[in-house]
Amino acid sequence: MNDERVQNTVRQAFAPLHGPELHRDLWPRMRERIDEKAISVSWLDGALMAALALLLIAAPELIPMLLYHL
Repeated sequence: MNDERVQNTVRQAFAPLHGPELHRDLWPRMRERIDEKAISVSWLDGALMAALALLLIAAPELIPMLLYHL
């Protein structure tokens, strides 16, 4: 197999892309999506955080155990 045959095979396998240019700039849309994301906490996450806070207030001796398991 010679180099020219390999080059032809590669050219056929990887045809050039037609129109690789973008029709519009995507960065403004990306900035909008980043800016619109707000931090939201589900009700279950909020309930678990509240239960953990109440548990640690009621039994502060559990704080070292919690830190050990983290």
